[in-house]
Amino acid sequence: MADKDLEELRNRAQGTPEHLHKSDLTTHFTEGFINTLIESKKFTPYRHKKRARAMRVEGPFDVETRDGLKHCEDGYLLLDEDGWPTAMDLEDFRKTYESA
Repeated sequence: MADKDLEELRNRAQGTPEHLHKSDLTTHFTEGFINTLIESKKFTPYRHKKRARAMRVEGPFDVETRDGLKHCEDGYLLLDEDGWPTAMDLEDFRKTYESA
């Protein structure tokens, strides 16, 4: 999204400082500002292209991911096509994946 588009949305959002905080390197999106983006139809639908391997894990577990430690109360341990492990809770997995 172009800086011009963000600036326009920021100006339209109520209470802009609470919705968008810009530091030197990172823009932090808050829930209120994301809702403004959704209403302005700035999001484009995407579908997963990569395949994953998954294993059902009942009960709580932790997994070391490329982004750090991730906790899951009940769900699936996944390995993506590149071999990166992650965890996904049961409901999100059922909404996102189907057996290949």
